[in-house]
Amino acid sequence: MQTAPTVCLADPPHAVILDPLDRLSQRKRYLTPVQRLMSTNPSTRDVGQRMSHCASRLGILLELPEGEQARALLQNGWFCKARLCPFCEWRRTIAWRARLIRGLTRLHVDRPTDRGLFLTLTVKNCSVSETGSQIRQMQKAWHDLTRAPFFPTGYWFRRTEFTVNNGCLKSAPSIHPHIHALLVVPASYWGRGYVTQTEWQRQWMMAAGLDYPPVVDIRRATSKKGSDAPADCSLSAAIEAAKYAAKSVDIEKLGALAPELHHQIRGIRLYAVSRRLSHYIGDSEPLGDELCDADEIAASQSPGLHLVACWNAKENKYEFQI
Repeated sequence: MQTAPTVCLADPPHAVILDPLDRLSQRKRYLTPVQRLMSTNPSTRDVGQRMSHCASRLGILLELPEGEQARALLQNGWFCKARLCPFCEWRRTIAWRARLIRGLTRLHVDRPTDRGLFLTLTVKNCSVSETGSQIRQMQKAWHDLTRAPFFPTGYWFRRTEFTVNNGCLKSAPSIHPHIHALLVVPASYWGRGYVTQTEWQRQWMMAAGLDYPPVVDIRRATSKKGSDAPADCSLSAAIEAAKYAAKSVDIEKLGALAPELHHQIRGIRLYAVSRRLSHYIGDSEPLGDELCDADEIAASQSPGLHLVACWNAKENKYEFQI
């Protein structure tokens, strides 16, 4: 096994080949410290073992566009699907992002004047051992919120995220759970249906049964391309809404408490799609081809090579198997 040199690529049509596997190698590197944390605890040792084999061998389509840098597109591989696995969470994010983009494109054909809103709902930090119950309470509160008379739409996507804060709760790491939601609202929302940020805060406070004013953010989705078209703005919000549930660097901060977080969030769905939006966007857990670059491979018109990339733990990177 060795790194594939440029000369082995059978005279590619002027493709620029730097390190096409670097994107995949970076994600795999995030997995190693998390896998070690899981393996050191008897209750999650099996999870750590699964993580150690995750994405160790990948089927790659090395795309060779003329005059451009070669791209390594993921065709297949074995993924552990552990909730805290950084590689799997990255691939789930890509799958959800693709779903949202496809689904919202279809939605805007039927509802061309609807626009996206990006809503963030928070509660106070909790200990790692309280994370599961806190998230369940928040998701129940979200359920109640969406059924309140003021709620402006039946088309929404919800993602529950958590970050780790050090030095809180008597110096032990604490968890900051929060909800990011993409709401697709009718044009009338900006007139008689408008809900102020203060009202959103009040409604969330009541739904969650909080005795303090929580931090709530509501903003109109805008397109990074400068377009004000409703579809472009909603697609930009979709990309933001499908970010990682938890970043691997945050999991590392937990140290020996990482296995406890695994147990706390086991069985909890961190992504949800409303009934109406589910006609456009599937709400099942991404599996199979969705975790790979199937859409990009299908759309590719550039010549390419079908190769296998294996993880070299000693070199800490993927290498093509020749």
